[in-house]
Amino acid sequence: MKRTLIDRFLDYMRLARSASENTLRSYRPVLEAFQGSLQGTAIQEATPREIRAFLGQLLDAGNDRITLRHRGSVLRSFYRWAWQEGIVSDNPANRLRLQAHTHKVPCVPSVQDAERLIEAPPLDNWTGARDRAIFETLYSGGLRVAELVALDMDDVDFDRFVVHIRSGKGDKSRYTPIGPRAAKAIREYRAMLPTKRIPKGLKAVFLSASDRSLCPSKRITTRSIRRAFVEYAKRAGLTPEATPHTLRHCCGTHMLNRGANVRVVQTQLGHVSIASTERYLHLTPQDLSKGHRAYHPRA
Repeated sequence: MKRTLIDRFLDYMRLARSASENTLRSYRPVLEAFQGSLQGTAIQEATPREIRAFLGQLLDAGNDRITLRHRGSVLRSFYRWAWQEGIVSDNPANRLRLQAHTHKVPCVPSVQDAERLIEAPPLDNWTGARDRAIFETLYSGGLRVAELVALDMDDVDFDRFVVHIRSGKGDKSRYTPIGPRAAKAIREYRAMLPTKRIPKGLKAVFLSASDRSLCPSKRITTRSIRRAFVEYAKRAGLTPEATPHTLRHCCGTHMLNRGANVRVVQTQLGHVSIASTERYLHLTPQDLSKGHRAYHPRA
């Protein structure tokens, strides 16, 4: 079967740019939708006008500016690659102007909200203990959900309370503290597993059952974590907008609020740019007033 230009571009993104599977999954439908809008014209023959028309149709359909920026960015990356490979002689997306991206300040639950969520799963069965350990690790370590899913037992240092993230964003690895509470929660969950029924060679820290027998048989998925999170977030009284990634925001924000250096938080979260970490430095007017009174000599 002949590979399309889209397939070749995604291979390049995977192999040369170390793009994550989530990134690749988000790129393909954008490129295929644009190809479909060309009504028979080959994607390598598209013109700047056809790119603008495609984005205009998305705007007319009610898509927001963030969505449009993502679609435009995908097309720009694709045609930059096609031009570098000599597939197109002129880059039709070269002059494409995208609205400057403004980072939305995440809505972060309080420490009390996070603690209620972590304590929501019951501890009378291994799945409840697992979910509590998952929430504790996401909050204490600030891990991305995909990073947590990929953890193997060899990646957890129970003596130093550290995990080795081998496949972080951009395929970068790092060592991240998770603290004694998360380490203890993982230990207690693992102790409840029916170890004799775990498939040999399954090294994943967090497991799930593939049938109603509730026997741990495979690595847990991000979808399973989202499903459990929604259930327990309702019990804990969190807003419907909260997701498992919210616990990562909580980790960064709560550390900064307690006086952590922004560089420390940057390293903890695995941010390449400190600008990503600075999103968590949102202050209320009350915070500013308190800080002014505390530190300004004329206050």
